[in-house]
Amino acid sequence: MPSFILFVDQSNPEKVSIRKPFSQFSYSLPVNFPRNFNLLSFHASELGRFYNLSRPLNRDANLDRLSEFVFSGLIRKVVLFSIDNLFFVVGLADDGKLGLLRLGLGDKNENLGGQLQWEIIHDAKGYRFDDIVDFRGRMLGIDRRGRVYKLEIGSSSPVMISVIAPPIAGGGGRRKRLVESLGRLHLVVRSNIREETDAMFKVYELNENTKKWVVVKSLGDRTFFFGLDFSFSASADELRGSCGKNWVLYDDDSDLFRNLKSKDLHVGVWRLEDAAHLGVIGSHPELAKVFWPPPTWIWPNE
Repeated sequence: MPSFILFVDQSNPEKVSIRKPFSQFSYSLPVNFPRNFNLLSFHASELGRFYNLSRPLNRDANLDRLSEFVFSGLIRKVVLFSIDNLFFVVGLADDGKLGLLRLGLGDKNENLGGQLQWEIIHDAKGYRFDDIVDFRGRMLGIDRRGRVYKLEIGSSSPVMISVIAPPIAGGGGRRKRLVESLGRLHLVVRSNIREETDAMFKVYELNENTKKWVVVKSLGDRTFFFGLDFSFSASADELRGSCGKNWVLYDDDSDLFRNLKSKDLHVGVWRLEDAAHLGVIGSHPELAKVFWPPPTWIWPNE
């Protein structure tokens, strides 16, 4: 059976909604859509797990007062991580600010109430963050020039932010995106050099010995996925050959999607072997069908 990639949101235990691929919006499903799936009947592999924030339906004064950072603008990404069984949330705002939420012990719920306080740990003055990632238990961030920062977070002490890698050559330009692949940290950035014709994206790997970014010419058998609030990589074996190799799939190019209809998948495609080609997923039918429509075991023909 060909593989199929499914994006789901789980807002409550045992209740999920199907998200439009690479989007923050859920599909409006037909009334006869199956209400229960037994994934034990299929070979299902989890490619990634990500977190997002939503405004609670039952809002109270405490949440309104404490949510200035969260809802004052677009929250681009949140990362949940733990240190010594203490859980934290780091939020990246659209303007490059960073906010921190200290959740407390993982086995206690008394902190998960109105006493939670968002802390602005970086106000975007001087530089702005483009991405954040939990990399092998370390909280890392990257700015628009390609500098890598380590965020040292404790239970109550102030957050220390320090540079651990210098910027890439010719930094600046477009948004930088981080992704972990095979235990190594990679950087993907859209090229904005007008006369450059041999690459629409550049891919780098962080050399942890020299603390410098090194240009990558091949992803091997990997495919990189970038959404508004997530990134992950997967091998051809995990994808059962559906997405090929050396692909970058992404969603943050409004110019590329300008002529697409609302029902089309707004997913861009770029391949290292064909570096000059940048297109939409609809121009690759074999790739597009991996995302939508669902196979008949999810959405029966009748």
